[in-house]
Amino acid sequence: MSDSSRSYQQEELQEILNLAIARQGNDTKFNRDQLLEIASELGISAQDLQLAEKEWLVKSGEQKERQSFDLYRRKNLQKKFLGYVLINGFLVTINLATLSTISWAWYILGFWGLSLGIKAWHVFNTNPEDYDEAFYAWQRKQQIRQTVTSLWNRFNRFLEG
Repeated sequence: MSDSSRSYQQEELQEILNLAIARQGNDTKFNRDQLLEIASELGISAQDLQLAEKEWLVKSGEQKERQSFDLYRRKNLQKKFLGYVLINGFLVTINLATLSTISWAWYILGFWGLSLGIKAWHVFNTNPEDYDEAFYAWQRKQQIRQTVTSLWNRFNRFLEG
C-alpha cells in the first residue's frame, strides 16, 4: 500500500498533526495568519475556526481557574496542617509541663487529626463529581468576591468624586 493511499480517522489525523507540531520545537509559535492559512489548507472554514478558537479560549481559561483552585486547596490544607502542628505542639507542651505526661492532649490530637485527615482526603480525592462540585462552589465564591470588590471600589470612587 502506498503512502498516498493510506487514510486516517479524524482523531488519528489530529494526533499525527499534534505530534508533528510538537517535534518542531517548544519555542515555535504561530501567528493568527498562519493559523488561518493552515485551516484553509485543511479545508476548515473561517467561521468554524473562529468558533473553535473561542471554545479553546474558554477551555484554557477554565483550566487556568482549575489550576488556581488546586493551588488554593493545597495552600489552605498547608495552613491548616501548620496550625495543627503549632497549636497541638503548644498543648502537648502544656500537658507535659503540668502533668508530666500526655493525657488530655491525646484527645485533641486525635479528633483534630481526624478532621485534618478528612480535609486532606477531600483535597486529594480524584472523584470527578466531588471535585467539580467543590470547584464550582469556589468559582461562585470568587465571582461574588469580585462583584463585592467592584461595587466597593465604585462606591469609594463615588464618595471621592
